[in-house]
Amino acid sequence: MFQRVDLIGHGYGRRMWEHCVTAASAQADRMLTMSDPGAIGFYEAMGAKLEKMQEVAPGFSLGVYWLELI
Repeated sequence: MFQRVDLIGHGYGRRMWEHCVTAASAQADRMLTMSDPGAIGFYEAMGAKLEKMQEVAPGFSLGVYWLELI
């Protein structure tokens, strides 16, 4: 999920996150998220736990996060 920079801080990201959590909860006990470096703080604030940083291109890594849904 991505959000326009000018809309950050208006609650849209949280609402999208909550929708994803609700949908995932119907099917699984945990949810995997890969985070752009600019969104790491958001996912951590939502309760996701960093498992590792995964290099996806030379010099560019994504955070691999898990959220327990139970």
